[in-house]
Amino acid sequence: MQDRWIGYPRNGETERTMGTTLRYFDDKTKLWRVVFVSPKYGSAVSLRGGVEGDRLVLRGTDAEGVALRWSFNEIQPNSFIWRGEASRDGGKTWRLEEEHHMKRRAAGGG
Repeated sequence: MQDRWIGYPRNGETERTMGTTLRYFDDKTKLWRVVFVSPKYGSAVSLRGGVEGDRLVLRGTDAEGVALRWSFNEIQPNSFIWRGEASRDGGKTWRLEEEHHMKRRAAGGG
């Protein structure tokens, strides 16, 4: 699967920001593998993981070695909550950096 992320200009910016995420299930390891690329920030992040309780959790590190935890929570047929967290103390504590409430749109973008 591939997502395109588009951020629209704000706070005096004039350009949109874009990124892309590639996701696939690795049948050999039985884990999801994810690569996120953000040209604006010169970043490529690799994570992997799977089901933990009632959510899907992906773990990795950024270019600076900061631990990342991305999770899909409250998964419903037409919605979920995505959280991006970071830990600078080896996973002892986590700080929420992003949270997105995602909803499926009807076909045709309506």
